[in-house]
Amino acid sequence: MFGYTTNLRVIPSPHGHLKGSSAFLGPCVLVAASVPKGLSLLLTSPLRVSPKATLPLGISTRVELKKRPSLKVAEKVVSSAISISDPEFDSEVLNADKPVLVYFWSHWCGPCRLVSPSIEWLADNYSDRLKVIKMEVDPNPEAVRTYKVEGVPALRLFRNQEVIESREGAMGREKLQAMVDNHLN
Repeated sequence: MFGYTTNLRVIPSPHGHLKGSSAFLGPCVLVAASVPKGLSLLLTSPLRVSPKATLPLGISTRVELKKRPSLKVAEKVVSSAISISDPEFDSEVLNADKPVLVYFWSHWCGPCRLVSPSIEWLADNYSDRLKVIKMEVDPNPEAVRTYKVEGVPALRLFRNQEVIESREGAMGREKLQAMVDNHLN
């Protein structure tokens, strides 16, 4: 606690959230006159923050400003990995002008969530010499059947319309990188 204080007033809001914070206050928001950068609001009596709080309009209260932890913001939103479906397989994979890694995954697959960041990293860092494709298995049964995907996550590395490497199961970034480097060098 840094001894900073300010007064807040409850006003109606269509969004129902505390501006500058993630605390939900029903149909109202609290607005401060000014909050220095790097500080966040800490409500003191008589108000309490709860998901079901409802507050009368026009009341004021005193709040303390508390130093907030720094948050990392994602630097990149767009992925270099390309999501495709069965009809696009031939044009995107078999007719590609460079090797293609196809990542078969599913939204319900826990290990896929562990592998996905490594696939994204590979797509971002190898984009000059490798094309990375993502295929969700449930809506794409034709590719799954053709390339004998028996479990997810599954990887198929293609070169010149042929599978040159096939793996199933979770693997870390280092093993993934070694597998790809072995075929690209």
